[in-house]
Amino acid sequence: MNKIKSQVSYNLKKDKKSYISFGIVVLITAIMLNLALVLVFQVDNAYDKKLEKMNTASINVCIPKSQNTNVLMSDIEALEDVSEVECREAVFLEAVVNDFRGTDFSMNTMFYNMDEFRDINKLEIKEESVQMTEQSIYLPLYVASFGEFGLEDEIVYEVLDKKHTFIVSGVLEEMQYGNYGKGLMGAYLPENVYNEFAREYEENVVIEYSIIAGDGTDIKDLYNEIVKLLDEQGITMLTSCDKESTKDTRTMVCNLLILVLLVFALVILLVSVFLCKFRISISIEEDMINMGVLKALGYTGNMIIGSMVLPYIMITVVAALFGVIASYGILPILSEVLTLQAGFSFDLLFDIKALICVEIILVLIVVVFTYTGAKRIKKLQPINAIRGNGEVKKFKIFVNAKQNVLLFSVSFVLTILVAFASTLFYNVIVKPNNFISTLSEEMPDIILYPDEKYKDYIINDLQNFSSIQNVLEYTVGVVNIDDEPITVFACEDFSKVSNDLCYLGENPKEKNQIALGSSFEGKYKLGDQIEIYNGDTSFSYEITGFVQSVNYQGKVCEFSVDGYEELSTETVAPSLYLYLVDSSDAESVIKKLEANYGDKIKSQVNYQKMTETTKEMYSGLASIIVVVIFVLTILIVLFVLYIVVKTLLVQQKQELGIYKAIGYSNWQLIFKMVGGFIPSSVLAVLISSVLGLLYVPEINQFIFQTVGAMKNNMEVSFVFLMIFALIQIVVNFIISISLTMPIKKISAYALIKED
Repeated sequence: MNKIKSQVSYNLKKDKKSYISFGIVVLITAIMLNLALVLVFQVDNAYDKKLEKMNTASINVCIPKSQNTNVLMSDIEALEDVSEVECREAVFLEAVVNDFRGTDFSMNTMFYNMDEFRDINKLEIKEESVQMTEQSIYLPLYVASFGEFGLEDEIVYEVLDKKHTFIVSGVLEEMQYGNYGKGLMGAYLPENVYNEFAREYEENVVIEYSIIAGDGTDIKDLYNEIVKLLDEQGITMLTSCDKESTKDTRTMVCNLLILVLLVFALVILLVSVFLCKFRISISIEEDMINMGVLKALGYTGNMIIGSMVLPYIMITVVAALFGVIASYGILPILSEVLTLQAGFSFDLLFDIKALICVEIILVLIVVVFTYTGAKRIKKLQPINAIRGNGEVKKFKIFVNAKQNVLLFSVSFVLTILVAFASTLFYNVIVKPNNFISTLSEEMPDIILYPDEKYKDYIINDLQNFSSIQNVLEYTVGVVNIDDEPITVFACEDFSKVSNDLCYLGENPKEKNQIALGSSFEGKYKLGDQIEIYNGDTSFSYEITGFVQSVNYQGKVCEFSVDGYEELSTETVAPSLYLYLVDSSDAESVIKKLEANYGDKIKSQVNYQKMTETTKEMYSGLASIIVVVIFVLTILIVLFVLYIVVKTLLVQQKQELGIYKAIGYSNWQLIFKMVGGFIPSSVLAVLISSVLGLLYVPEINQFIFQTVGAMKNNMEVSFVFLMIFALIQIVVNFIISISLTMPIKKISAYALIKED
């Protein structure tokens, strides 16, 4: 044991800087790996615990109050798979929230009486004002946080041509409509405020049935039973949601983040352990004679192997521990971002399981690779090693080739990360519409809601506005497809939209055509006929294409305006999408519209402002990712080049001394050494950057398909790939020069003489 201990100590002192570099890389890997594992172990569990704590319904269905019957509750309770049912009244409206993070935001909203007793879908108040007012409202955490509404702030809901001003008296959490991924938000009014509001919108009053399924029940099967029951009684289902799909929506960003963290951690870890293997291989060649002496003195092969592997294991254990600890400084920031998106709060606590997993994973991988690199020591014959035969000759012949292959391979892999970062930077910072349009639906500059009787007049008159480039009739509604409420996008001409959602086939042009969302692709195919029902009205459509929608999980469809009107003219509320010559003029154009049309328009939305706000949010996140990737790349390159340069300094020690003695300057020797290995790195960077035109689109497609974007609008800019490649080459060159600077401090005599 003492023999191994002394050798471990010797190795640690000899390669101190190399081990420090390795430790830094392991620390970074541990940070990313622990972040991902904590999210895996805790977020899903926190969500499920909150579902249970608030007794969240398995399924919620909403029907018109006018169609509710005295026996419907008992009929639902009589279903075999139903454990518990509760119903409550609400007002279901499409409302525009004014000044939502600096703009107007149109959202379907369910206004509830918050004082009504709840045993299912309970509410948890997070913040509350001391004083209540006659116009108090309680907002979900998502609306309050993302919309930037604080306690006692005013919030204005605009419904048709009426504005309702409320005072924010509280912020609450609920697990039903907690973020807008399901296309519906909740709003909670004290009983007296609700009653007045409900009287004003009596036609929009609905009854919501919240249903808890029995243990082991398939929620989809139960949902189909409920749909069948409502259909048999001629009752229209206005909206529905289930806790499984809602959970998928609310944890989507978290799952995507976990994927990215795990991939990055894996890449960094593999590069670092391959370097360990290479460094051990070089160390064996450098210390061949010493190892022969050790074997001659009685050291076994396993002892020598252990003395080489143990330092890496020790550093891995310590660096991983510090990495895990450091990750908890980042977790609160992640928690805040995820809380904003998911609409429910949770605390990420210290996780012993994550720590154990990080340590085991990192140590196991490091042991495998380091042992693989060191195991040939067993076959080393002491006499041959001492004489410098066999392995030493092989080392002198092939060491430069090994180093160049290593540099080429590492540089090639790292350039994949850099190419991804450059494409992300280009599409989020330089051309942000590419990124936003991939995750969004149609993106006009202004949405105008005209009075029905003035619609044609306004459309014709808008043609005279020099600031308006295009006007489209575009409507968002709801129909039932396969007994499920599906969001409708109806447009007069989809060839004129700014964001074509169709990824397969074509958009509908005629009134008997339809394009279905991606969630239907496995059930239907192009050319099929589908019968769509809306109340007592039905119409047959030909499926011409499939479209994507991240926000609605592919549960959408497209009609022409005429095609949508075939189902029910009463449901088609007119709206106009305006596209400006200069998007930055949106605010001034809105003021002009208000001045020109007055009460001829019900409301308008500055959608461009909303888009800009979204761009700012994502640009900050993308900038962080790009910076992190570059920092990681630099650290790994530093680690690789340190090992290569140190090896070359030992290998070429006498050669450099001779050159220095005959008059070569320090800088000539530095550039001579750098010129021996940097070309392989430059070549790898350039080749990988050019190939980025092929592999980056595939990477983007894989990432975006995980969140439901079947096609993406991300462009791969060859210019940006080359710019980022040039930056990487310059950084590699600067690091190489810096690492070879010790040549200046060594005398010619010291370089020439044998140690």
